[in-house]
Amino acid sequence: MQKQGQLHPGEYPAGPDLATALDEFEGRAFVNQCLRDPDLARHGIPADLPMIVTRIRWTWASRWTFADEGEGEFGAVVVVQDEGEPLDLAAWSPADPSRWGFMFGAAVALGLERIDHAGSYTWDTPLPVFRTPLGWAKAGGKGACFKHDHDLRLLERAHGRIVCEDRDHALTVARWACLSPFMSADRIGFRRAAV
Repeated sequence: MQKQGQLHPGEYPAGPDLATALDEFEGRAFVNQCLRDPDLARHGIPADLPMIVTRIRWTWASRWTFADEGEGEFGAVVVVQDEGEPLDLAAWSPADPSRWGFMFGAAVALGLERIDHAGSYTWDTPLPVFRTPLGWAKAGGKGACFKHDHDLRLLERAHGRIVCEDRDHALTVARWACLSPFMSADRIGFRRAAV
C-alpha cells in the first residue's frame, strides 16, 4: 500500500514552475545583492556575473530546489537563457563544482546560446568549453559547460574553433562532438598550462 506523498515509480517530485523559481531567484538576489561568497570571489568570479549564492537542497538526479535558511547547503545559482529568454536555473556546490545540475532539466548546458552566437567568434576567438560551472563562471559566463558528455555532440553547431581546459578534456570533447559528420577534430584544441 502506498503512503500519502510517496511517489510511484516514474513519477517525479512536484516543484515550482519556472516563473515562480525566477521570482525566488530575484527575491534572493535583492536580499543578498551586496553579499558575495568569499570562496567564489577568491576563485576570481567577476562581480558582474548575474549569480547568487544561496541555500539549495539537492533533490534527485542532479536536480535541486531553493532551501530555507538553515537547511540544505550553499549553492551558486545562475539563470540559464536560450535566445535571451530564461530556460532553467543551474546550481553548483562551491565546495565541489563538479556537483551541479539544473532545477527543471530543461537545459543541457550553461552558455549553450554562445555556440550559435556569431559574436562568440570575433577575431577568430575560439569558443571555450569548461568541465565545471566554476570554470565557466571564472570566465565571466563566456563559453559553454555541459552537464553530460553525450550532450557535447551539440558542439557540431559551433561556427568556429573550440578550446578545452586541457588535453584530456579536449579528447573527451572530441570523442563526443565528432560523432557528428559535421564536426572535425582539428577544430578542437586545449589551453596549455603555464610553465
